Amino acid sequence: MFHDTVEGYDNFLSFHDIRELLFTRESESVVIDCYVNAYLFLPREENPDLFWNFGYVGAALKGYVESCRDDKSKEQHFEYAFGKLDRAPNEFDLIFSPMHVGTNHWDLLVIHNKEKEFHVYDSLRNKHHPDIPQYVEELKSYLKGKHIDADKWPLRYPDPCPQQGSGDDCGIFTYKYMECLARRDIQDLPFSQDDMPYAKADRKKEEEQEEARKREDERKKKEQEQADGYDNWMSFNDIRELLFVRETESVLGLYVFGKGRAGGAGGDGGTGEAGALPSLWGARLDEDICE
Repeated sequence: MFHDTVEGYDNFLSFHDIRELLFTRESESVVIDCYVNAYLFLPREENPDLFWNFGYVGAALKGYVESCRDDKSKEQHFEYAFGKLDRAPNEFDLIFSPMHVGTNHWDLLVIHNKEKEFHVYDSLRNKHHPDIPQYVEELKSYLKGKHIDADKWPLRYPDPCPQQGSGDDCGIFTYKYMECLARRDIQDLPFSQDDMPYAKADRKKEEEQEEARKREDERKKKEQEQADGYDNWMSFNDIRELLFVRETESVLGLYVFGKGRAGGAGGDGGTGEAGALPSLWGARLDEDICE
C-alpha cells in the first residue's frame, strides 16, 4: 500500500498515503494526526496570529480509553495525551479530540473552555452514537483533577454543521471542522459536500509541493551525510599501508575494531586476546588479498 514511501522518519507517512487514506478509505488515527501537524500546527508556527488558542490530544485517545478495563489504565492514557500539550488544559480556548465512533466513522469533539461546553461535530448526525456521551463522561472525570470542573457542562451538537453525502468523507470533514474552528480568519463552517472535490484538488497540489520539498531535503541530507562520511573514515589504502607497510599504530585498532580493542600482538605492545586480533586479521588479508 505504501510503495516504500516511509522514508526519513520512523513514524511519518507520505502525503500520498495521507490523501489516499483520508479520501478513499477509512481514516486511521495516525493519518489524522499527521494531517493536523502538517496543516494546523506548522502553519500556526508561521502565522500564529491567524489561529485561536487551541490544543490537540490525538485521534487515538478515545479508542485507547474505551479499551481499558480499569480506571488506572484510563488515567494513564489521559495523562499521556494531555501531557503532550504545551500548557495546562484550562489555559486553552479549545481542545480538539477526534473520535472514532461506531465501526467506521469519525466525529470531532471540542472541549470549549470559554463557553464551558462540549461540542460534537458529526457529519452523519442522523446516526446515534452512544459511545460519545460515555467518552465525555470519562473526560469530565479526568478534567476534574486538572482544575476544570466540567461536571455540569452540557454536550451540544452545534447547528448548522456541514453534512457529508459520500460514505467515505468523514475523515476530511473532521479535519475541515478543526481547520475552520482553529483559524481566526474563517467564520463558521463555510464548506459542504459540494466543496470536497475542490478541497481534494487543493490538498493534492499542496501535497505535491510538499513531496518535492521533501525529496530536495532528502537529497541535500544524503549529500551532507556522504561528505561527513568521507571526512571521518580512512580509505582501504590508508589502512593497508598502516597495517602492512609501516608499524601498526594503536589508533588503527580503534578505527577498525572499536574502542578498547587496540593493542596486543601486532598492536602497541599489549597482551590481551582482543588486542591480538589486528595481527591475525592483517595476516589473513596479506595472504588472501594483497599478494
